[in-house]
Amino acid sequence: MLARFVVEADLDRAPAEIRPRLRDLFLDHIAVAAFAAIRAESSPAVKAAVDALDPGEGPATAIGMTRGYSWSYAALLNGVHAHSLDMDDTNRVQTGHPGVAIFPAAMAEAERLDSTGQAFLDAVAVGYEVCCRVGAALTARSYERGFHITAASGIFGAVAVVARLRGFDAATTSSAFGLALSKAAGTMQYLADGAWNKRLHPGFLAQDALLLRLMGSPDPLQIDGLGGSRPITSKLAIISRSARADYTFGQVEIQRAAVVYSGNCGNISAGVGPFAIDEGLVEAAEGITSVRIHNTNTGTVMTAHVPVRAGRARVEGGLAIPGCRAGARRSSWTGRGRSGRRRDGCCRPETRSTTSSTSPRSPPGAPSRWPTRRTENGVTSSAACSASRAR
Repeated sequence: MLARFVVEADLDRAPAEIRPRLRDLFLDHIAVAAFAAIRAESSPAVKAAVDALDPGEGPATAIGMTRGYSWSYAALLNGVHAHSLDMDDTNRVQTGHPGVAIFPAAMAEAERLDSTGQAFLDAVAVGYEVCCRVGAALTARSYERGFHITAASGIFGAVAVVARLRGFDAATTSSAFGLALSKAAGTMQYLADGAWNKRLHPGFLAQDALLLRLMGSPDPLQIDGLGGSRPITSKLAIISRSARADYTFGQVEIQRAAVVYSGNCGNISAGVGPFAIDEGLVEAAEGITSVRIHNTNTGTVMTAHVPVRAGRARVEGGLAIPGCRAGARRSSWTGRGRSGRRRDGCCRPETRSTTSSTSPRSPPGAPSRWPTRRTENGVTSSAACSASRAR
């Protein structure tokens, strides 16, 4: 029923005061987020973290910021800032704050699609209705059970907004809601320890909604996205510039609305060094460039030894491994986990070097040099094949 509503709702037949009221709510959202971006005590730490993860100029607007960000991180900042001062809109039916979940996702997706103002407001209206109805169904007793209703119901509003703006049909929207259910969460523990990490909840749910869209989830085929309809090709790395190449591994679920940030992947690890060289995140040295890599999920620090020619990673070659038809060039890495124990990559028990291919699986006749697929938020897909056994 909610999915059909998202698709079929005709705002031209709704009460005339809806769009003016939504404009007022949006202006309020902007004002609260802009003030909090500068004045909230948690904002400097949040900004420092996001700047480290998303250091380059991006196309998306983050309210109160002096530069642009990638779509997903702009949504995260806008959600966090708008919820930092508890002055955002409150809905008595939902007993929560729907705007902080809906506007960040709507802003990022509408800006990316260059949607009209009316399309933006119509999507926001649908998102409010869905978010508030889900919140009402949860009832205020959810707080007693330890759940933050703004977060638990907000992801449904964010998904509804994206579905409406992208023109999903009812079946796809229904699948998206089903997947959102597995992602709905938000603990009230902050009331006990004073951490007030609830400010992060709207930002995280808006960011995850956009990462799912990036990979084409929820969809078993992931046709409209970078995913390849298999877990091995529905992975990403969020790579940032620092004294070393820091990256966060994410496993994007295919038929669930979830991004899992636990663990790591050898395939992704093999691609971080060449990506960092080609994108100028580290200085390239002719011949072999040693790239220090830090995986934020596990705390593992690795050094990748990447062949380089003319300032770019050399990925073409005659080496082939099972699962990859195109040839690639040999590289190696060593690493230390949280325990400090040294681990060398190995492709066979009798060797100490890892053979890693930075070229994706290729059909017969494909070029040996496969272009890196860079996305708008600095995410690389899991197309890299590797013989690494680091996973």
